[in-house]
Amino acid sequence: MKRKFVLGSLVIGFIMLLISCAPPAPAELVGCKADLSGIFLVRRGVDSAVLIPTYTISNPNEYMVSVDDLVYKMDAGVGYVLY
Repeated sequence: MKRKFVLGSLVIGFIMLLISCAPPAPAELVGCKADLSGIFLVRRGVDSAVLIPTYTISNPNEYMVSVDDLVYKMDAGVGYVLY
């Protein structure tokens, strides 16, 4: 019984030590920057065209981040706006 108590105390102490040695929370995250790398024509028809925009996304933070959503707007110059 005494052995289980000592072992349990050691485990709890070890867990508390791990929690107290955790790295500090990151500073405020800065937004990522997306630059248009190019627009590639895939298919061109009589009344339509299929374009693929390619973006380069840079992360100014020290930590890894994930981009969940990228929304862009393209104006064809003749009154058509694509989202």
